[in-house]
Amino acid sequence: MDKVVKFTLFGIVLLVLILFMTTYTVRYDQYSIVTTFGKVSKTSQVHDQGLHWKLPAPIQQVRRFDRRLRVLETRLEDHQTRDKQQITVQAYLAWRISDPVRYFQSFSGRRALKQAEDTLNSRMKTAMGTVSEYELRELLAPHNARSKLDELEANVLQRVRTSGSEGKSLQEEIGVEVLAVGITRIILPQNTTTKVFERMRAVRTRLAEEKRGEGYATKDKIISAADSDAGRILAFANRLAAEISSKGELEAKQWIALMAEDEQLAVYNRAIQALRDMVSKQVTLVVSKRDYPFNLLSPTAIEDLGNARGIPVPSNVPAPGELGKKNADKDSKEDK
Repeated sequence: MDKVVKFTLFGIVLLVLILFMTTYTVRYDQYSIVTTFGKVSKTSQVHDQGLHWKLPAPIQQVRRFDRRLRVLETRLEDHQTRDKQQITVQAYLAWRISDPVRYFQSFSGRRALKQAEDTLNSRMKTAMGTVSEYELRELLAPHNARSKLDELEANVLQRVRTSGSEGKSLQEEIGVEVLAVGITRIILPQNTTTKVFERMRAVRTRLAEEKRGEGYATKDKIISAADSDAGRILAFANRLAAEISSKGELEAKQWIALMAEDEQLAVYNRAIQALRDMVSKQVTLVVSKRDYPFNLLSPTAIEDLGNARGIPVPSNVPAPGELGKKNADKDSKEDK
């Protein structure tokens, strides 16, 4: 019985070992190639994901490569622009393995990734020489001006992609696809920084002067329009006032002529009307009975007759006829 158990366990272990040596899996985020005695061919790449069979090592071996996107950041490098300005630039490069067979043939061993990054770093350093084709003010454009950083990144990307030997692209040569290149940092030396600040200050001063000039022009335009409107409104108001005054004087002449027929009665009626208006407002007045028209409230007002008709008229109150005469004399003097 013990022998049966031992042989069963041995068979299971042997089966597991054989399966381990003759099977492999391909994940969704990996490339897999199968080498035969260390060599590859066009059919070595396995495209389907999941479980696959192979011959046991050392006849066939499986190499796996990460198919995800990688980002390589370069070191800070000094570059000179077209206008002889020194700047320090740092960039990045986004890449991935596109042809695992070509990549395996170009880089082998455990340091394959490091070798690939060194190659890309060298190509990137060479391509960054494109900075010398641009002036500093084009890369660091002032306000409202279009920077050429995008154009620089596109040119560097194109040079990296076509930097293979014998006219081949980088993808054809080492099986690597470069997807994007970007500038992450631009550091200016002290003297360059001073010049940039001076240029920026000059640009800002010019923009400020332009805005200030526009403001002055707008202010003058507003003041001119306001003066024009004010003059037009004032002329209309004066004309309307003159019309109302003329109409009032015309109406007043009629009333003055009517009241001139009996001047003392007109003054008396005016006094009575003034008293009626004051009393109707329910106010308390403390006045002297000697003041006109409050003298009419005196108990002895009837006794103090001002004329033969019995109408009390104070001496300091002009009659309507006299007032009309004074106005007529004033108009005649003005006409002269």
